[in-house]
This record gives sequence, C-alpha cells and structure tokens, in this order.
Amino acid sequence: MSDEPKAQGWFHTLPGIITSTAAILTAVTGLVVALKPSDTPQPSPAASISPSPAASTQTVQSPIPQSSTVEQTTDTPSQGTSQGKGKAKKKDKDK
Repeated sequence: MSDEPKAQGWFHTLPGIITSTAAILTAVTGLVVALKPSDTPQPSPAASISPSPAASTQTVQSPIPQSSTVEQTTDTPSQGTSQGKGKAKKKDKDK
C-alpha cells in the first residue's frame, strides 16, 4: 500500500526551484535599488556669459517677399475658340 509515491510540492520540481530563485533575486534587487541612494553627480552651476561689446546686431531679410499675391486665371479655351463659353455669352449680353 505504500507503493504509490507521495505527492511532492512544487518546490521539489526544477521549474519550481527556478521560479522561486528568480522571485527571490527580483525581490532583493528591487529592495537594493529602492533603498540605496544614487551616486549620480550633481550638475555644476552654469557660468554666466555676458555678451561682448563688439557684437553687432544685423537684420536678416527673408528671401520670400512678405506680401505676395497670386493671380489665378480661369480662362479655359473650349471648342477651338480662344475664349471660354462664359465670356462669349457675356459679350453678347453687353451689346
């Protein structure tokens, strides 16, 4: 009756041992990182730099003019004439 093997806990299997070791290592590493003060160097104060008196100011102009107008033409020749249909009708109405 004692021929059946006794059921072992998951700590006795290889995946269980690896998992528990990883959990302990992660917990210890987290505690060390959280509790240890950082050794990062503090930045040095910035040196004040005064502009030299010989510095000159120049105005730089843009190569693109500020007020540019774009003219759009809507004249399209139709049916072999030099004027569109709309212009021909307008000329007839003006007469």
